[in-house]
Amino acid sequence: MPNSMVPTRMFLTKGVGRHKYQLKSFEDALRQAGVAQQNLVQVSSILPPHCKIIRREQGIELLKPGAISFCVMARCDTNEHGRLIASSVGVAIPKNRKKWGYLSSWSWDEKERGGRHGRRPGSRNARHNSGHRAGPGFGLVRKRTGLQIQRFVC
Repeated sequence: MPNSMVPTRMFLTKGVGRHKYQLKSFEDALRQAGVAQQNLVQVSSILPPHCKIIRREQGIELLKPGAISFCVMARCDTNEHGRLIASSVGVAIPKNRKKWGYLSSWSWDEKERGGRHGRRPGSRNARHNSGHRAGPGFGLVRKRTGLQIQRFVC
């Protein structure tokens, strides 16, 4: 496989869409995240060695409309009034940047036992590759009447 397929930069973004139709709410979330013009391909969880994490604004500036963009996506939606939902992408960054790190996606709704589950997958993987520190985070969104909610983080 050519080296050009190994990412050298990555950024984190997020978006929330609200609409009575699920597809439209997802499109709105992608627009808010700044990646609606991309052909998104979901990938697994490896952060390549020497991959630099850049600011969202820098990352979006580098995107070309219609290009294939690889992402780790956490997505959560609901059509139930008052349902609390959340999604997250956790990042485990190696102290030694010559080693690889991990990205871990997670979603949650209030019917599940939750809270810390977003940290666990990336943290467990990081322990297998010594020298990593985990840095996950997540946001919560409360559902409004008759609307779909999406949480998107790339």
